[in-house]
Amino acid sequence: MSNYVINGYTPKGLFERFEDICAIPHGSGNERKIADYVAKFASDLGHYVCRDLSNNVFVRRKASPGYENRPPVLLQGHLDMVCEKTPESNHDFTRDGLKLIVRDGYVTADGTTLGADDGIAVAIMLQLLSDPELSTPELECLFTADEEVGMNGAKNFDYTKIHARRMINIDAGAEHVVVSCAGGNRSGIYTSFRRIPYYGDVLDLTVGGLAGGHSGIDIDKGRGNAILISAEIIKKLRETQPAFIIKMDGGSKENAIPRDCTTTLAVNDARAAVVAVSVIAAEVKKKLSADDAGFYVKANPGEFSGKTPSPQLTDSLLTFLSSIKNGVISMCDDIDLVKTSQNCAVINIDGDRMRIRISARSSEVSDLMEMKRELTATAKKCGFRVRHSSGYPGWAYEKTSPLRDTFVNLYEQMFGKKLPVIGVHAGLECGLIKSFVPDMDIVATGCATYDEHTPDERLDLASCERMYAFLSKLLGQL
Repeated sequence: MSNYVINGYTPKGLFERFEDICAIPHGSGNERKIADYVAKFASDLGHYVCRDLSNNVFVRRKASPGYENRPPVLLQGHLDMVCEKTPESNHDFTRDGLKLIVRDGYVTADGTTLGADDGIAVAIMLQLLSDPELSTPELECLFTADEEVGMNGAKNFDYTKIHARRMINIDAGAEHVVVSCAGGNRSGIYTSFRRIPYYGDVLDLTVGGLAGGHSGIDIDKGRGNAILISAEIIKKLRETQPAFIIKMDGGSKENAIPRDCTTTLAVNDARAAVVAVSVIAAEVKKKLSADDAGFYVKANPGEFSGKTPSPQLTDSLLTFLSSIKNGVISMCDDIDLVKTSQNCAVINIDGDRMRIRISARSSEVSDLMEMKRELTATAKKCGFRVRHSSGYPGWAYEKTSPLRDTFVNLYEQMFGKKLPVIGVHAGLECGLIKSFVPDMDIVATGCATYDEHTPDERLDLASCERMYAFLSKLLGQL
């Protein structure tokens, strides 16, 4: 790639690597080309490279002269990105590179997620591997696949290849040091049904303009869930006239709070329904947070002739959605941090099938098990099937961590301020890797990113400069 748009920041190669990454489609499940790029880049530098069938890429750089007797260090980040876009965007994440915009010290993508989560980690590791002036112990870099859809790459990696017992994860989304994270699991709710003939009025209902966000990091911000708001509007509309769902499509990623939902409803009187929905939407808007200032509801009348689900599906679905827990469920006792949460993330009703995807997070294994039991019982009561998958462990705080102590002390020396030491209610691969390598001393950090998993995602370029300078010096001291 030659036409780079990020200029005036150092090291230049770091930002060029990031732009190279953004030019390659690399949504979850589509990491083959980005894995090709990473493997070739490292191989061309003469480093040991191992790529597995899951598209994980593992690279080892030999210790610098004079560092041969120091213990090795592992850096880790993931190759895939969350693919979200605005309703107006025609971007094809399977084919198109991202169009980057640099403004006021930040880089964003035009109408889409940026993938700085975790493309900036990939860029940092590649730049460190290629830096001829860097002096470090043996440096290992693990680029994992499918992190955003259940950490499948990390689950399938062969950890016997790793020499290091000190690890820095670069997926924490800010200049802080993370020392614990939540575990999680995902659940699918399904049913199939016979369709019945229908001719009459319909209402096309669109809920949109919500802020959305990361279903872990942003779950405590009180942002609206487009699927549940749609269900609330439908439920209240049914108090004025009969209505049932023909089609419904909301959300797209299990780790994102759904911003949009569209529904086609069979109604008795479409024009009266438009008026009723307008009143209901105004009441809903009063309850939303300031983050959801762009919220809107569109209701368009029409006619339909064809086959639809029976009204019983709508009855069961509204009962289910009003019964499940969503958002923050509990807080930690000893720290201001979400302990347990749940996100109703995706719904699709079309043809003769219904599919709902729900993600849960908790720092307590018992809470995750209880949520699975509750969800299973509620779904079965409503006549739906349940399948749980993609479980991953949390990462517990360790009282003793020499790596953490060195990390915090050096940051204060370099920048004159203490680095926040925190836990996060997001899933990091640290817990999963720790389960395979129990004696690994781990910290997580990152460059400052904002609004991950939304089209408003942006990356602080000055933060990237600082973190690269810091990690370079840290590796030289380990």
